[in-house]
Amino acid sequence: MPVDSAKIEIINTPLSPVFTNSDGIYQLSNIMEGNYTIRITKEGFASILQNIYIRLNDTVFNFSIYPSITIGFETGDFTELDFSFAGNADWQTEQQEVFSGSYSAKSGSISNQQSTVLQLNIDVLMDGVISFYRKVSSESGYDFLSFYIDNIKLDEWSGEQDWYEESFAITAGEHTVSWKYIKDYSTVSGADAAWIDNIVLPVINTTTNYPPVFVSTPVNSAIVNREYLYSVLVSDLNSTDTLTIEILKKPNWLSFVQNANTSATLSGTPNQENIGIDTVSIVVTDKIDTVLQNFTINVNPSSVYYLSENLNNINIFPNPTENNADISFYSPGKYNFKIQIFNTKGELIFTEFYLSKVGTNQINLNTSKLTSGIYFLKIFNNQQKYQTKFIKLP
Repeated sequence: MPVDSAKIEIINTPLSPVFTNSDGIYQLSNIMEGNYTIRITKEGFASILQNIYIRLNDTVFNFSIYPSITIGFETGDFTELDFSFAGNADWQTEQQEVFSGSYSAKSGSISNQQSTVLQLNIDVLMDGVISFYRKVSSESGYDFLSFYIDNIKLDEWSGEQDWYEESFAITAGEHTVSWKYIKDYSTVSGADAAWIDNIVLPVINTTTNYPPVFVSTPVNSAIVNREYLYSVLVSDLNSTDTLTIEILKKPNWLSFVQNANTSATLSGTPNQENIGIDTVSIVVTDKIDTVLQNFTINVNPSSVYYLSENLNNINIFPNPTENNADISFYSPGKYNFKIQIFNTKGELIFTEFYLSKVGTNQINLNTSKLTSGIYFLKIFNNQQKYQTKFIKLP
């Protein structure tokens, strides 16, 4: 489902942020070719970081965002997730000092040269951001609240500091995040404590249900007497979910079949009577959440079939991939194409020449020797070019 008003920022550049429109579409402008890190934020959703390689005339990138998990300690304890404690005293929840709501977490009561630690193990499903509000009242420069990811201290605060939001990048994988309040050998100042509230987590592996998402872009054009093919691909962060992909609305010349848990095929051949615009609606459900993909198909006479439309019909499956991926597309004639793969640094990894046949073409791409990460596939000749990205799994 498209998400509007999502904020897209290009990190470490002077470029102004852009926002998605009501169709979930955004456009990056006035940006040079190269590698960039973008941050996507939207209230109520987990913030994510995405590394991209931008080329001229290719400044639109797809991404998926998921509802955020916010921990405000409103249960009055630490049972919202599997928190644990370390050091000389356990953290406590309290109602006297809060950023919002009724509760916050307060450091344990400790003496000089002692520490109190609140920690949480999380399995992060995609690169993102962890944020929280903190407050400190301590001996300035000596007694500190510190934040760690995997025992690496990322920042610390002391003295009299009111509520302030902090945020830190975090990569996909298993991590331990912790907040430590530690005292030196003497002196008590202020409340001699630290507080945290409103922890917003990245997308993590929990019992929370994440809705499925469409990761394929619909093919919006068809040609009379030519086969139309749209390979529908969906994804679900809850990897054990059973997905059902169904067609709600389509023209009679199309057929639809679900091939696997995360894929389906919409195909058919229109005739002269089908010229015009057709509406299609596909739905995917994990038995808890339901997501729609609505689009139109413009059926054109065969005389207006151009190479650029051939290239828009290219599909990569599976994506993400492990050892092999299939590139499929329709060609009305024999054409020479060059196939290239680039990494996110813009380095050329692979080149191959291919002569297409009339009809549906399928090319098997061996990805077993690629390291895990994001890659860009480029297929072109002297008339047109097509480029997209795919993900190589470990």
